[in-house]
Amino acid sequence: MSKYIPVKEKYYETQRKQRLGEKQINNQGLLMTVTKYNKYIDMEVTFEDGTIVNTNYYSFTHGTTHNDNYKKQVKTDHYNNKVGEISTNNQGYKMKIIKADDWYNIYVEFQDNYKTIVKTDYGTFKKGQIKNPCKPGKYGQITGSKYSSKEKGSKTKEYNTWNLMFSRVNESYKEKNKSYKDIKICDEWYYYPNFFEWITSQENYELWKNNDNWAIDKDILSDPNNKIYSPDTCCLVPRFINDAIRMFHKEDGMPNGVCQNGKGYSVRHVLSGKTYFSKLEDALKAYYEYKEDKIKNAAKTAYNNNLITEKCYKGLLNYTNY
Repeated sequence: MSKYIPVKEKYYETQRKQRLGEKQINNQGLLMTVTKYNKYIDMEVTFEDGTIVNTNYYSFTHGTTHNDNYKKQVKTDHYNNKVGEISTNNQGYKMKIIKADDWYNIYVEFQDNYKTIVKTDYGTFKKGQIKNPCKPGKYGQITGSKYSSKEKGSKTKEYNTWNLMFSRVNESYKEKNKSYKDIKICDEWYYYPNFFEWITSQENYELWKNNDNWAIDKDILSDPNNKIYSPDTCCLVPRFINDAIRMFHKEDGMPNGVCQNGKGYSVRHVLSGKTYFSKLEDALKAYYEYKEDKIKNAAKTAYNNNLITEKCYKGLLNYTNY
């Protein structure tokens, strides 16, 4: 005896057989095929690219069943066509789109020597509102985008130190501080990433980074006539080392450390007051002995406490720029 099948089930089974494999072009212009059919409101179609979509028979026959992967591809293709587009920003720099995922995610390369890449959106690109991180600053220095100048919303110590160097080599500062009259910064350090990589590679960088009373010194590793801040001439030192080698420049025609006082000469000792001499050579001798002793004592203290490198220590022991 054959199994009884309800009329409704027979109807669904007939529809299933009739509609499986049925094809239709949707309003995206894409061919879709019914590959699974349970009932009118429960079916699947497969697009030629393999995308499977759950839908209903009404949406299928009216072409409103869409392939979202196709939408994404069309969108991607649309913005890919913008790769190579060139515009000029409000600062006057040429920039080119080198990658475009969609409206909100495009990558722009500035067409200068630094070729800085900035992620932005297409609208900002078209309005020219993208700033070039390699636009020279007040003193010609270039920040770039390789390393951030901020940390937790504040300027980093590395960036502030770099900027301070430039503020000290401008003409207005030199007029007030004659000791900086001929001081310069090497070309390499005009680009912040180069300075950042130098300072973070120093042996005592962490000590410098985490302590306020530290400085960059350009005299210890160089000859007495050095006037340039550079990777070869600079080292990181605690402030008391910097103070020990500091000279008090004068404009009275007398040597550093000595002043003419009445019929004799006085030596200004930073820590021990004044000493008077009748002869200039005796005053200079006293000053040099005092200065040498002060520098060597400071050097030994710093080196024995692992505050300075061996190279810096040797430089201090041989230091004669009084």
